[in-house]
Amino acid sequence: MLRRSRNESGFSLVEAIVAIGVLTTAVAGLVQLLVMSVRSNRAGRDATFATVLAQQKAEELRTGSDAGAAEDFVDSLGNRVTHEAAATHVRQWSVEPSRAYPADLLVVTVVVTPLRSVAGKETRVVTIVPRSPP
Repeated sequence: MLRRSRNESGFSLVEAIVAIGVLTTAVAGLVQLLVMSVRSNRAGRDATFATVLAQQKAEELRTGSDAGAAEDFVDSLGNRVTHEAAATHVRQWSVEPSRAYPADLLVVTVVVTPLRSVAGKETRVVTIVPRSPP
């Protein structure tokens, strides 16, 4: 029969289970941090994309501003699409006379709303442009 000496070192089953529990808790915390980081990154990317779409439309309207309101649908590459099913964002805009100086200034408002985002936050760009001389 084998006898163990009291000086032998090693890990007991209880120590191993405790170590695995601590390691599992640490890994679970890191996974949760990774998931939150990915969500935050996606939200930032979506907000940046929506801002770019709004600024592009505002610039279009600044150069050839016709009064009125309209909307269009845009895909994930920023291209206009005719069907809402292919779109990722909807852009709505209006060009109206300024309340303070209706004969001289136009207020251009562009609102971009994501169609399939969980957050669903809209991005709004408002700019003031001088009226073109008749």
